[in-house]
Amino acid sequence: MKEAWDAVLDQYVHHLISPDGRDTFESTSLLVEKMRSLCDVRDTDTLVDIGCGWGNFALAAAKYARNVVGIEPDPANIRAAKRRSAESAIQYIQGSFEEPNYAGKADWVISSLVFHQVSYDRKITALQNIANMLNPNGRFVLCDPIILFDAEKEIERFNEVYRYLLRRTTPRDVYQKYIEPTLEEGIIYTWQDMKAYTPKDNWFYSIAELETWLFECGLKIIRTEELAPFFGIVVIALEAGN
Repeated sequence: MKEAWDAVLDQYVHHLISPDGRDTFESTSLLVEKMRSLCDVRDTDTLVDIGCGWGNFALAAAKYARNVVGIEPDPANIRAAKRRSAESAIQYIQGSFEEPNYAGKADWVISSLVFHQVSYDRKITALQNIANMLNPNGRFVLCDPIILFDAEKEIERFNEVYRYLLRRTTPRDVYQKYIEPTLEEGIIYTWQDMKAYTPKDNWFYSIAELETWLFECGLKIIRTEELAPFFGIVVIALEAGN
């Protein structure tokens, strides 16, 4: 099973060092194309990429959308994205899920491998910003590590996924020095254990939690593409009347 999960992540995610020197994860061209295939982008549309990084998706979207806006918190990443897209009309803004610094509307909002970095207590704020940004028929396409099964009921499955994610998503030196020595063989780590012994902002989140946050913001999931039990793409729309 772990070999199959490795194959999925190796196919869709690059583990790299960002221009500002941080350990980071970037979408591969295959993931960019996978997400683009879920977007029926027209040449009259405005598309916003939140956490655009070096502009991988923004560059691909610029071939189809009328307007493309990349929102990214890190100035070094913005400079790198601008260099890569010098011949395009992409607009780059320093901002984030929590503070987009963008007052316009969008037909499509895209985000890949970023939402899990939003602090737990500000996830609803972040999603409300998306709801405010979307046009009535707009869509939010989110790719992220998401626990896509009932972790509280499927205890052994969560234990296997949790151990795997800690190894694959934590910087190697941090994992080997601080995490690996604490993981005991024969112990089943539960969803409740994660929440009891892990800082809140390092919790993995579930599809059920995401649905609850979305409901608070007048949003709903209309499609889910599972790539692994802990990794997928969800397409989100405004609830009727919003």
